[in-house]
Parts: sequence; C-alpha cells; structure tokens
Amino acid sequence: MNFIIIIRMILPFCIFLSILLYSGRGDSVFLFSIEYTFISVAIFLIKRKFVSNILWVIYLSILGVQAASLFSSGQYLMPLALSNAAEIESLGIGEVIKVFFVFILFIIISFITLPSGALTERIKYYKFNLLCIVLLLVCSFISAGPVYAFYETAKLFYLQQTFKPSKKIGDAGKFFLKTSVFINPIENNYSFKGRNVIVIFAEGFSSEIMGNAKPRAFSVTPNLDKLSTEALSFKNYYNHTAATFRGLRGQLTSGYQFRDGLTDAGTGIAQLSKAEINNIYLHRQTSLPDILKEYGYKSYFIASTEKNSPLNTMLKTLNFDKVLGMGDFIGYQRDRMTDKQTFNALQYFLRSQENKKGPFFIGVYPSGTHHGQDSPNEKYFDGNNPLYNKFYNYDFQLGKFIDFFRRSSFYNNTLLIITSDHSTFPSTEYKKAFNSDSRYFVGEIPFLVIGGDITPEILDADGKNSLSFAPTILHMLGIQYSMNYFLGCSLIDKECTSPFSHLSAIGSDYFVTSKENHVELIPNNNDSELIKLAESFYNISG
Repeated sequence: MNFIIIIRMILPFCIFLSILLYSGRGDSVFLFSIEYTFISVAIFLIKRKFVSNILWVIYLSILGVQAASLFSSGQYLMPLALSNAAEIESLGIGEVIKVFFVFILFIIISFITLPSGALTERIKYYKFNLLCIVLLLVCSFISAGPVYAFYETAKLFYLQQTFKPSKKIGDAGKFFLKTSVFINPIENNYSFKGRNVIVIFAEGFSSEIMGNAKPRAFSVTPNLDKLSTEALSFKNYYNHTAATFRGLRGQLTSGYQFRDGLTDAGTGIAQLSKAEINNIYLHRQTSLPDILKEYGYKSYFIASTEKNSPLNTMLKTLNFDKVLGMGDFIGYQRDRMTDKQTFNALQYFLRSQENKKGPFFIGVYPSGTHHGQDSPNEKYFDGNNPLYNKFYNYDFQLGKFIDFFRRSSFYNNTLLIITSDHSTFPSTEYKKAFNSDSRYFVGEIPFLVIGGDITPEILDADGKNSLSFAPTILHMLGIQYSMNYFLGCSLIDKECTSPFSHLSAIGSDYFVTSKENHVELIPNNNDSELIKLAESFYNISG
C-alpha cells in the first residue's frame, strides 16, 4: 500500500519536473521540489478524504496551469497572458491545443492520484487537519514555487483588472509636463525636416532574430540583414513595455501604461463606451500624431487587425486622422490580415497619397509574427519550424515592400523606419530555435531608418528603451516645441537625460536595461523613488 501511495505522490512531480527541464527552467527545480514535497505530504496526511481530495485536485490544477504556461512560453503564468486571454485566437490553433492538452493532462492525473485516505488510515494519532492545511499554505509561500507564482500573478492581474485612472490628470501631471521635445536641434546628417514618415511596428521582433537561424544555410531575415548595412540604425535599444496594446500606445506617447487594451472584466481601454473613451482617454496624453498635426502632418495607422477591433479602437484615441484595418482593404477572414495582405494594403494606401499635398505619418502593424503563429505564405526551407517560417515570411513581405518603396516617388522624401511593438516573447521554442538566453519579455529591438539620402551608420542607444521612439522621430524632423508628457529622450540628443530611459515596465514588473543585451528584473519589494514615479505616471496614462 505504501508503494502505491509513493507512486501517487511522485507521478505528478516527475511530469512537472520534465516540463520544467524541457522549458529550460532548471533554475526553478529546487524551489518546486521543496514546495511539492511539503504540500503533497500535508495533503496526504489530512484525515478527511473529501478535504484532501479537493485540495489535491486544486493543487494539481494550479500545476497544470503553470505547466501549460511553461510548455508554451518557458515562464510561469504572467498577468500579461491573462490580460490577452481575449485574443487567444491569435496564438494559432496548434498552440491552443498544446496548452489545453497539458492542462487537461494534469486534471486527469489529479483524479488518478487522489490521496483517498490511504495513508491516514494507518496513522491513528494525526488529528490535525487544520494544522496540515496551515502547513500547506505556509510552505507554498515560503518555497516561492509555482503556487506562490500563481498567487502573485492572480494578485497583480486583479490589481490590473480593477485599476481605474483618475479622470483628470490634475497636479500630478505637472511634474511630467514639458514644453519641448529635445534640447539642441540637429545640424548634421540626422536632420530630415519636412519628410514623410512610415513606421513598421513588427509584432514581437527582437534584434537577435536578424541573421540568426539553425541550420545556418542562410539567414531567416536576408532582406533585413542587407537593409541593416544600408540604414541609419541603433544598437542596444530595448522595448520599454509589452505587449502590443502597451507597446504601440507607449511608443506613440513616450509613456508607460498599466493596463492592456483588453481585460476579462471588461475594463480594458478598448472595452469602454465611446463616452468613457472621450472623457478619460481621448487627448489624455500628448501623442506623436497630436504634435505632428500642429506642424501640418496628416497621420494614419494601418493595423492588420479588423477595422473595429479593440486594438484599432485604442489607436483611434491617439488622434490619428484615420485608423484602418481588415475590412478597409480586404474581406473578412479569421481575426486579422496576413503580413502579405498588410504590406499590400500599405502599398495601396501609399498610391492614394501620391497627389496629395503636405507631409504624412503612417504607422503600420503587421502581426504575422505573433506568438504561436505560422506563415500562411512563404516557408523557411522545408517549413517544419513555424518560428523560422513566420519571421522568414515577414522578412520576405517586407523585402517586396522595400522594392516598391525604392521605385516609388516617396523614396527621396520619406523616412521608412523599421522597428517592433516589443521584443519577442522568450518562449521555450523561441530560445531553442534562436540560441537565445533571454529570460524576460524585454530585449533588444531593431530601429532602422531608410531613405533616399540616408548615410549608413550604427549609433549606440546605450541601453535606452523605446520611450525614446517619439522624441527621436520628432528630433529628426526638427519639431522641437510642443507641450508633452514624454518620459523618454531622443536617441540623438546627447544632452537630454531621463531616469526612465533604462527602466522598462510591464504592469507591476520593472526591468533595468543596459548595453550588451543585459536585462535585470527589479525585485517586487523595491520601493525606490524611480519606481514610485513610474507608478504615479500610470495614473496619468491609464
């Protein structure tokens, strides 16, 4: 009988341990082992079968959630994943099936390995159910294993779900208010006054993808590799937040944002009524389109998502003249356009601008490289690796657009900027495919500037983050004076300094970035003045 009990206790441990090792999380094995040992023993010692069985199912359900997250992403469940649950379709059916299968596996195992009171029948003097439950809770928190990680995620997600920004910025905004974007105008090769601007915000694209692939017969990104030698580019440049809702709005306003666009509770930016959006978010922060409009620019955004999608709804609050998406260019299909269709839509829209006066700004969000996606068009070699496929396809479609751009009338009077909404999510498959040692959803992202008379050069961003995006664009265009709440400095402005330039924020998680792809997670109990300032900015940005 004791042998059967041991098997029941060890089976879930071995399966979860295997997933930890598969996910490259050997660093978590010790803490998980401590947690599992104490919790499983405590549950098996509880004399009431009903109580021990219920607790066992709950515990293995939590392990199932964490195992599914590890299997998919290489990380324990994060608030960001819960925030984006409403967009689960974007992962692709294959990824959804994998996650669901791992979770169901642990549910099945929980019922197969129920304690059933087998051990407690032999222990006559252990009448301490309450003590066992207390021991269970204490040990789960002390060990800081998957249960504690689940608790932390649930707590942070609750704070995010219930967060309500002040309807008015009030006196708190005065601290961040500025009257200019940069200190000294550019008097050299980086000045492009009056140019049009097109920005490609690739979905989840880290710099380390460029020129990196296995097998190494040729690169996954041959077009980007070539462009990087012809562009004005920045190295040691990081994303300041994640994921897409925060990344796009944050770069276009040079600010942090606590909530993502969607929440299951219906409190996300894109889930508010029109009156609430206008009252709280419209013109809440000074956006890049706001400032450009003062200087005669027309601003547009083309997103791969449906024209009335939550993402497009959020983008409309940033005062673009027009936000376009699927339905404006092609008929409806699933939930978004492919990268091929998105770049075709951009070409079509540019042709409509050929005879119009005045400069323009166009932001573009192709999302074919989203976590869990495969390429519906171009394949990398035999097409067996979805990660290689999707990045290769993005690069291929981008290359076709670049060919069009160079032949067009816009080439000599337009800056084409290639960057991303945020870095690539460091899933287990991604790290293995690209030999990446990235642990966090913060990493180096590209910033390439292409145009008719651009002098190829690599500038060092010194570990600064994408809070610098909007100030850098305006600096290049020579647009200096405008009221704003920008937290970042132009990457070309050597006199401007900001304490936020090396601080990336994803909800309640904060990271410090520096040169040579070094990212450090700041402990949750850190209460430095910088963190307090970043948190106070959340009340301004929403």
